[in-house]
Amino acid sequence: MTKADLTKRIVFYDLEYTSKHQFTTPISIGMVSSDGSKEFYAEFTDYDCSQVDEWLKTNVINLLTLQDKQDGFLEKSSSKTILKGSVEHVLCSSGGMNDWISQWDQPIIMASFNNSYDWVLFREMFKKAEIDFPSFISKWTIDIASLYIDYG
Repeated sequence: MTKADLTKRIVFYDLEYTSKHQFTTPISIGMVSSDGSKEFYAEFTDYDCSQVDEWLKTNVINLLTLQDKQDGFLEKSSSKTILKGSVEHVLCSSGGMNDWISQWDQPIIMASFNNSYDWVLFREMFKKAEIDFPSFISKWTIDIASLYIDYG
């Protein structure tokens, strides 16, 4: 496998979540293919509101872009998918995250900045939706923060 082949398989992602602890819940997720041609964005409606503090409300919740959309919202084009709803809706609905991820014809590698929380929460979402973790997602991830440290 060449370096070019590898970079075609990378999906960058970022999750916003309620807190940094074992029982955190997702607020939103954004993903983009390494070439920028495919985007995915979702806001979750079933996050634990009791975990939201003032900082999170000001810097995350109040900046969500789908606040005017109904629960169950889905908008899809050839390059972008946008959803709003429960974890189950976001992952399992026709055209949802599971479908979006499966569009690659080879296994993909997820990459995130300081992905220790993001990766655990990403995997936990599949458990919450009671579906198997997709076999076409590599069990290994790329932590971009480690690359920054390594390269100075």
